[in-house]
Amino acid sequence: MERLFPDAGHPYGVSPSAFFSLRDGKLYPDVGHPDGVGTAPWFSVRGDKVYPDEGHPQGAGSTAWFRVQGGRLYPEPGNPDGSGALPWYSIR
Repeated sequence: MERLFPDAGHPYGVSPSAFFSLRDGKLYPDVGHPDGVGTAPWFSVRGDKVYPDEGHPQGAGSTAWFRVQGGRLYPEPGNPDGSGALPWYSIR
């Protein structure tokens, strides 16, 4: 199972604890997530884009919040915090 760890661009900074786990193309809150482990997916990965899913506090959405590039997730313009050049998550 792959996990997503906060990276240089994340608002909380770099963390050694995984915020999300990746299973079947969905991202679920993991042990390091501020809201704790979750059973509903917060995001879904479709190709190189990541969209809010049913478990996200703001609900599912059709606008990408992140793009996947080189094992990292970068914020897209659809992210409420805007796009950015620094990755928010690294996939390990």
